[in-house]
Amino acid sequence: MFSKGYLNIQTVKHYSSVASLTSNCSIRTIQMVEDHCFFNELAPIKKALDDNRADYKDTKEYKNTTAYLVDDTCLYAGFVRKCKVASVGISPDNVDHWEDAPMFDKDCLNELWCRAIAPYIAHMVVFTDQPMIRDSAFGGNVGKTQVYYGKPMLEFAEKQAYKPVEMAYTNLKKTLDNNDCLGLKIKDKPTCETCGDKNNIKQQDNDYTDDNSAPFDSPY
Repeated sequence: MFSKGYLNIQTVKHYSSVASLTSNCSIRTIQMVEDHCFFNELAPIKKALDDNRADYKDTKEYKNTTAYLVDDTCLYAGFVRKCKVASVGISPDNVDHWEDAPMFDKDCLNELWCRAIAPYIAHMVVFTDQPMIRDSAFGGNVGKTQVYYGKPMLEFAEKQAYKPVEMAYTNLKKTLDNNDCLGLKIKDKPTCETCGDKNNIKQQDNDYTDDNSAPFDSPY
């Protein structure tokens, strides 16, 4: 059973700074990773996120013929945007008239989300979306028996690909440790030895159907 979706393909690209993802990346993949994270390392903060999530389920796609008033919202390029200045025909990417709508009702959660939580989940999605890490890292033809500085090359490639995940998690933990928002805390995450997290996430794929259109409860 999927949890409420927090990220989509556009926001994964935004928070991970990865301009392009493979064709395997889908709503289904993202939700699978979210479920894994919220069931494991992010379990201590999941309830606070769910309980304080802003409700945008009735938000509609932007239309340039609609008159938008201050605080009206629209869905644009995968993001919920909030109107700052009443207007008609002003694109939501205009920062003088529009801004990102808050993900949560509490300001401190919005700051935590943008600075640390979303980047960590996004990097987990990117890592999981690399079925052939050794090919993407070394240009292909990398076998398990080949070595790199005395270590199996496949293992080295996976560890290199996992480093952004480790850095994002370290940033998340330090951010929570130095923030008193709802008393949210998480535990240290083990470093990648065999990158088992990726395999565990992929294994959960058996629990899901092939329906890539699994419902989101909000545009986020």
